[in-house]
Amino acid sequence: MLLLGAARLAGAQTQGVQVSPPAGGDTLASVTPTFVVQAVGTGPGPLRFRFELSDSPAFAQALLDTAITTNATTITVRPTRALSAGTRVYWRASVTNPAGFTATSPVGPSRVVPQWIRPRSPVGVGAVVYDRRPTFVWSRPQVDDPPGPWQYEFSVLNNGQQVLRVSTTDTTFTPPEQAALETNAPYTWSVTARLRNGQSESFTTVPFTVLDSSVAPTATLVYQNFPNPFPSASRAATCIWVDIAQPSRVSMEIYTLRGVRVRRLLPNPELGTELGARRYGREVPGSGAGCDPRFEWNGTDDRGERVPAGVYLLRFRAEGVETVKKIVFRG
Repeated sequence: MLLLGAARLAGAQTQGVQVSPPAGGDTLASVTPTFVVQAVGTGPGPLRFRFELSDSPAFAQALLDTAITTNATTITVRPTRALSAGTRVYWRASVTNPAGFTATSPVGPSRVVPQWIRPRSPVGVGAVVYDRRPTFVWSRPQVDDPPGPWQYEFSVLNNGQQVLRVSTTDTTFTPPEQAALETNAPYTWSVTARLRNGQSESFTTVPFTVLDSSVAPTATLVYQNFPNPFPSASRAATCIWVDIAQPSRVSMEIYTLRGVRVRRLLPNPELGTELGARRYGREVPGSGAGCDPRFEWNGTDDRGERVPAGVYLLRFRAEGVETVKKIVFRG
């Protein structure tokens, strides 16, 4: 472990030891956080400092346990390996003076190690982009050098097949012209973060779709709503995507399992009884919502009252097409 710089504290009266927590709130700003340990009123040195960092308030397993003897009254300590993302860490320190007196700090208020990588764009359930060369963006926490700096492996997959892979030190990437993605196709993107000491972590792949709204679908269909069940942690309403291959009179309604209609989604005041040939329900460009609100159901009936939790039926009708999907509403 690396122990850095020291400064002498003058005029202290009460014997003890203090630990200044690293930057950040409940979530740390760095995966190699720096702690400042200060002896108070312990008299002249040499002083023996001990600092412990653990993922348990009982300190059953040490992430860092280091000791140093010095004439200084302040030391700084940080781990030389990046802490694992999402770990809640606890700390304590002690100092012993030449007379044998030992002061121990309280267990520090716990903090959470930040995610090594956080996807920023495109993100969200049913994320949609309208550019064959979208800019992918992710964020990172601070890391000391060593073990930093960050290195990234960025990749895009189509139906499980890798179509793009690149190494970079940036937190954004835009595919070059020769690697432009196909439209009206589903993709996932992911990033793996690596450090020079061999440590690495990845975030879960993020699904997205590249759409070209100018190209009419080849078939009329309604997709399974998402999320399902709903509401979910990320969405209060469920989204429904619809493809119309040719201009059609359409209706889309929600029924109970007994066949009682509770909500008419289509037609509605904004969309009439006939829809043109195109794809519907995807997000409004630039909104980042993943869904057109005109194609959402929030679990209310035609009067705006919330329906009971349970299984409901989505019935979609268009020219020559009738489809029924099950929707699970958590209430």
